[in-house]
Amino acid sequence: MPKRAPSEPETPDPSEAPEILQFKVWLLGISPMIWRRIQVPASVTLRELGSSR
Repeated sequence: MPKRAPSEPETPDPSEAPEILQFKVWLLGISPMIWRRIQVPASVTLRELGSSR
């Protein structure tokens, strides 16, 4: 009986992943300096970023 080759795990198709935008935000007037890296889907608008949910 022939040996079966081990199956490789399926890798996700990168074209199906949503595009992500990354921002670096600094808080001014504060010492020590504070910054955060924010990642959001490319489909998010500036209005949605500024709204409080």
